[in-house]
Amino acid sequence: MGDEAYLLRVTPSPETINDASQYEFFAGHDENGQPTWTRERAQMKPLIEWRGRVGPTSITYNPVLQRYLFCVTDGRANHGAYDTYILESPTITGPWKLVVFMEHFGEEGYFVNIPSKFIGNDGRTAWLCYAANFSVGMPDPPALESSPPGSRYGMNLQQIRLKVKN
Repeated sequence: MGDEAYLLRVTPSPETINDASQYEFFAGHDENGQPTWTRERAQMKPLIEWRGRVGPTSITYNPVLQRYLFCVTDGRANHGAYDTYILESPTITGPWKLVVFMEHFGEEGYFVNIPSKFIGNDGRTAWLCYAANFSVGMPDPPALESSPPGSRYGMNLQQIRLKVKN
């Protein structure tokens, strides 16, 4: 639950993954629109910003469409309806454009992602994976719907179709 999401990178190995000095942080774009990177945490810049609308995130590359798909749940409350949105960009560093905003998705949808193995050969058919409505088994749960139908506390898969503008 927050306002921003950040991006960092490291060459993965048993030695580097636990060595903070090996990490680079996204530091925005230069005057030519190219991404810049820094090893100084104080110089990192947010990948996206939206006040009160950034919670759990995931990014998947769609090789057919040559686009990154960025799923974000706002998670603005511990219990109750969450909103989810999907952004797209030709590069992992953006700029990002809104594809769809799904109010009260799940209704309590979280960890929304598009598994790369579940993107069809056409690049337009995919499966949205998420969990939802975890509050149902808790004392005094909020009133939640199954939206879209079939959403429940467990692994949910909803087939989606991506429209492509030429």
